[in-house]
Amino acid sequence: MVQWKYRSVRMHTMIEIKVLNFQDGEGMRLYTVVILQLIIWSGYTFVEWLSRYDILSMKVIILLIFVYFAMVLGNHLLHSKMRTVLATSISISVYLFFYFIMFYIDDLIR
Repeated sequence: MVQWKYRSVRMHTMIEIKVLNFQDGEGMRLYTVVILQLIIWSGYTFVEWLSRYDILSMKVIILLIFVYFAMVLGNHLLHSKMRTVLATSISISVYLFFYFIMFYIDDLIR
């Protein structure tokens, strides 16, 4: 079981902030989960492209299935709900950033 070790950092405003120290390759595991989740989001993009004529509620259901799959994968590899949420939010943010960039470039080309 992975032990979380916290290091306290005091700001000049006297607010104590907890900083998480990564040990024993935990940072690499987080990186691996983010990369695997980006592969999952690529699969979601492909499925969304295949179902481009479906109604919006079906696309939302498919999105929820992929989010659940990404969370299960992250929780299985990281053994922590907080880190799973962190990894999933990072991967979704990176995915959406590139998704909107490609959408914008596609509009420029047309």
